[in-house]
Amino acid sequence: TYYREPDNVPHVPEVCGRGGGNLIDSKEDVVVHVSNCGAPDDEVPVRVLVVASPDMSGGYRYGTVTYFFGVNGGFECDRNRVRLRVNSLGSKYGYFSKVEIDFVGNTKMETGEAAKAVEKLMQKFLPVLVAEHWPKWPPEEETK
Repeated sequence: TYYREPDNVPHVPEVCGRGGGNLIDSKEDVVVHVSNCGAPDDEVPVRVLVVASPDMSGGYRYGTVTYFFGVNGGFECDRNRVRLRVNSLGSKYGYFSKVEIDFVGNTKMETGEAAKAVEKLMQKFLPVLVAEHWPKWPPEEETK
């Protein structure tokens, strides 16, 4: 996401989902390890949510949603931390990009199971996002 002015409202599933009538069954922040992604000690924070959606029978269908943000050369899974980082006073530039991975179906994944699945997937795509799609950080202009 790129803006001329700071965006103070990074969208997160627990807020948008509740607005759509869903319930958050559980929410937990975990750390996954991803080689060659630029994170200190290869640690990336990820938020894991179990979301309950009302179904036609009066019950609920469950799904697991995971997400994190790439922000100013680092990683966060809390939108308030994203806001603080992207709007830092010492920088002329800022960026964030949300990565969301959803597991659909009518099952509640345990947090550890979701974290392992996300970690395995992120080994493949996160280094590519960092190297080929997200801005180099800090920008050259700010390092001169």
